[in-house]
Amino acid sequence: MQDDNLFVVVRNNNKDQLLKYSVKMDANTFAIAENRVHLDHLMSVTTASNTYNATTKKTTFPKPTGIESTNQLAAYDVDSGTELGRYALITINGSNLEIDGNWSSQTFLIGHQFTMEVKLPTIYYVTQSGETFKADTRASTIIHRVKFGFGPVGIYETTLARTGRVDYTEVFEITTADTYKANAAAIVDDNIIRTLPIYDRNINALLTVKSTHPAPATLHNMVWEGVYNNKFYERV
Repeated sequence: MQDDNLFVVVRNNNKDQLLKYSVKMDANTFAIAENRVHLDHLMSVTTASNTYNATTKKTTFPKPTGIESTNQLAAYDVDSGTELGRYALITINGSNLEIDGNWSSQTFLIGHQFTMEVKLPTIYYVTQSGETFKADTRASTIIHRVKFGFGPVGIYETTLARTGRVDYTEVFEITTADTYKANAAAIVDDNIIRTLPIYDRNINALLTVKSTHPAPATLHNMVWEGVYNNKFYERV
């Protein structure tokens, strides 16, 4: 630990690699409507008025000190106004950073993207007796659908992998166009329920939820609906 930075040496592909993490308190972390911005090595930048090129339709400005990782950079606007929540990927071009669109004469956040990913375990019918939970792993269980309960959420992605079928991936943008107030971030703070159809045996389906966007994707709970049959086995 040095100057509020955590330095970690890890081994990757038989080589030692030094990683640097900035340690910040919640009160010192950039946020939109009390929701923290999910970017690594997060920093604020201000561009000059002459940084936009109308021919290439790109905004180019010097790369700030501290941008060392090769991970994908993104820009996220947290200023109030019509551009609140604007998001774009950044290209590193030598000592400069490039963004599609006009980001000149503005202050916004940049940082490295990272992926939040949750692989859900196999779903079984579970019963409770006192403080003990028991999963019926021998029963025939067909999962019709699952329902996710989210807290603050902007955008997330689900991938359904089923045996013998092509993986099905769907991106959910919670607040679609014309459904949220002007000059407000596209983030829903209330608990929201989303349904995902499966229609397959529980042991044949693997469900993954992930998000790479700077907006939050706070997963609170999941419930499932389907058909359960214990096959009328007598177990001893």
